[in-house]
Amino acid sequence: MKRRGFDKETLTRLAVWKARSRVKPLVERNSEANIRMVTAFAFGIHDERMKIRILCCLDGVSIPMASAILTAWDPESYGIIDVYAWRACSGENRAPTEDNWIAYLNEIRMMAARHHKTPRQIDMALVTYGQPTSGE
Repeated sequence: MKRRGFDKETLTRLAVWKARSRVKPLVERNSEANIRMVTAFAFGIHDERMKIRILCCLDGVSIPMASAILTAWDPESYGIIDVYAWRACSGENRAPTEDNWIAYLNEIRMMAARHHKTPRQIDMALVTYGQPTSGE
């Protein structure tokens, strides 16, 4: 199951969950065949940077969305990067870059191993920690 690519319905549902409805029209521009081919290819390679680059070839997929795709595919190995999680980890208040993704992934994997958690569990804690408070 892990090697199979996502279908259009799965990707669209994931996109709406991650980014609400604002990216749905962009994601829906991708053909069923293209989504299956791109996601299956990305899931089948080992290089983390290439996985993100390949997934970002799909319309509507940015680095945070690509990290959500990888996390949905394998939550034991991935977490979702977004501005809040990246802010909690780095102190930077901006959209994450490809290099940020690699650093974040390495960091949450190390933290997960150290605390006997999954990268997804670490990521969810970082998102909560990095969210703005009412005073910000």
